[in-house]
Amino acid sequence: WPRTLDRLGRWTIAATPRPPIRSAPPSGPSCLPSSASSSSRVPIPHACFVRGVNLNGPAVTIDGNAWQSASAAQVTTTGSGVSQATVPFPAVTGGVATMLNTATRLAAGAERSLPTDNGTYLASLYATSPGNDSDASLLTVQGVAPDSSGAFRPQASDGGQAWSRLGPYRVDVTTGKVTIAVTKGALNFAGIELWYPD
Repeated sequence: WPRTLDRLGRWTIAATPRPPIRSAPPSGPSCLPSSASSSSRVPIPHACFVRGVNLNGPAVTIDGNAWQSASAAQVTTTGSGVSQATVPFPAVTGGVATMLNTATRLAAGAERSLPTDNGTYLASLYATSPGNDSDASLLTVQGVAPDSSGAFRPQASDGGQAWSRLGPYRVDVTTGKVTIAVTKGALNFAGIELWYPD
């Protein structure tokens, strides 16, 4: 620590200035505003939005962030595309509702991969399931079963379309892609969003 001698002959220790805290990597995306979003979702504290992908539909805007279509993001899958005609529960509007209209259904053993730069991310998944899927389904992210929120059971009644935002899960990408898979049951994945952790 640097020391200085004051005018009374006493030594004082000068504090080293702290480097500025950056909200996002240089030339990278901006952080999510701290205000509540229109879709009433809880923002991820101190994280910065990287990208969102509508996994089986068009480009959309959610919470002011531009999401890519599945084709633009070049996602690959061993699952099948589905259109979801029932009303989602809990009810949503805008870009979230559009994104939930379609999904990719992954049965046990199927997976979906999103090309992305290597690095560490927080990944959130938008999972849906019709009310007649009575058993809990299990998933993995990068081959790892999440410690929490790893089982998804539909909660909508009268045949409604239950959905949930699962995660965020911390993932380390070393192979140039994020891969989600189902190990039990079947799940419809409508969207994925990646964030830089603080």
